[in-house]
Amino acid sequence: MPAAEVQIPAVAPQADTPPAKPSRIVADPALPTLDQLLGAGTLDLPPLNLDLLVYNESPSVRFVVINGRKYREGAQLSEGPALESITPEGVILGSRGQRFILNRK
Repeated sequence: MPAAEVQIPAVAPQADTPPAKPSRIVADPALPTLDQLLGAGTLDLPPLNLDLLVYNESPSVRFVVINGRKYREGAQLSEGPALESITPEGVILGSRGQRFILNRK
């Protein structure tokens, strides 16, 4: 009995496509600012000053200096809030379930 022929479909070679560029982070305009929350009395934090902001499309390059200390995304500030993300305009922080923006001045 002859062996059955199996035909394997040809696969077209994959075109070299560059990796997708990381998307630019934009803060949600609905998020309150730190000043708004402090003014309303809904958040009790020491003053936070965004001294320096370095934004890059690559997250590994981004960093900020807040109150004289350098932080990267995901860090916990010594004043308490967590640094969720760095945007071109400022940082998004979280503290006690409340998310807010600390803008560049």
